[in-house]
Amino acid sequence: MKMFNAALNALLKTAPKKDVRYYLNGVAFADSIIVATDGHVLTAIGVNGKKAADFMRHDAVILADHDVKSIQHWLKGLTTKKVKADQIDVTWCVADGVVTFTANNAYDLSLAGTVEGVFPDIARVFRCNNNTPKTTDIAFLVPTMEKIMFTAKQLSSKKIFNLNIAEASAGVMVDYAPLGDFTVQSVLMPARF
Repeated sequence: MKMFNAALNALLKTAPKKDVRYYLNGVAFADSIIVATDGHVLTAIGVNGKKAADFMRHDAVILADHDVKSIQHWLKGLTTKKVKADQIDVTWCVADGVVTFTANNAYDLSLAGTVEGVFPDIARVFRCNNNTPKTTDIAFLVPTMEKIMFTAKQLSSKKIFNLNIAEASAGVMVDYAPLGDFTVQSVLMPARF
């Protein structure tokens, strides 16, 4: 996946830093999908045709934000004047609690999961259903929308996104027009007043 560094930036923006729900304090890596959530916004990036609903939480490895930043540092070390970090093709494989990253089919980096616990069941979040009557009476906090705008700027080819509003209690699915051969989706949970 090219644009991997930008994807990590978007996920780090979504992930909390010091949430009491410790299993949220990082990015979850599963085969072909990476996910982060702060409980209000969930961002999932998939490759090989995978989407957020394909995420298997029990197979995922959660890496803390400092480990994700070390991946970015590793990528920066592979850059040259002609090759920028987002031009490097990165794949990853998850096995036995370890994520192995491969850059340009040549350079490997392996990191063990650093956050204990099981990532939330994001399939519950994806209740957006086209059969549900549409509503427009949903409120979102400004910081929540800022995270969506940041992701769109990082990973959307046209800097636009589509909102699929299914029902006021279920949240809103955000589909981006990605820059590469990957899918980018977010779910916004409505603000509770």
